[in-house]
Amino acid sequence: MPKFVLPLMTPLMIPHGLHRRAFLLALAAPLPVSRARAEDEDARATAFIREAGVMLGDIARRATTPEARRAALKPFLERVVDMADLARFCLGRYWAQADPARRLRYQALLETVILLNVRNRLGSYEGGNARVVVGRAIATGDGHEVPTLVQSGNDAAVRITWRVSFTSGAPKIVDVSAEGISLRVTLRGDFTSWLRQNNGDLDALFAAMERMIAGL
Repeated sequence: MPKFVLPLMTPLMIPHGLHRRAFLLALAAPLPVSRARAEDEDARATAFIREAGVMLGDIARRATTPEARRAALKPFLERVVDMADLARFCLGRYWAQADPARRLRYQALLETVILLNVRNRLGSYEGGNARVVVGRAIATGDGHEVPTLVQSGNDAAVRITWRVSFTSGAPKIVDVSAEGISLRVTLRGDFTSWLRQNNGDLDALFAAMERMIAGL
């Protein structure tokens, strides 16, 4: 099974040093409706990422056992991550080849892999020795990219970019990139490469994912 980069989802789990700057829209002149709506979504995307970081930090502090963290993370991830969009994208052309039952099984497995990766790394951020600076969101195509700068201890600062979409009506995370490396693009490459090498056997992929989950 390929090496996944799910740890990229963890840097914003530190609310203790969260940089809280006011986000103000310039109102000096009337704005076209489309531009005003875009700037409103930029502001909402920025606030959404800040809020998600605070919520996740609360989980790290309050849920102290693996079981409690898993129980708390499941509804949190369902709220902030567009799992359906992520699942479809990561399976690439093989999504169309999967029947409804396999799609459901695959999405459930992917959700569990992500949940366990995040849960297993929450303990690293309990001490509050990291600082996250959240920048202003930028509209890009069909989404909004929210840049953050993560400084943990004496480690070099890392640039993490969160891609937020309003396709579902509410803001949802659809991708995260660390220093330009996209989570969903990497996962898609891993999954489709593995399937090409194994004659497109989705059930074999699912079995490999289940072994990964057992290891986590």
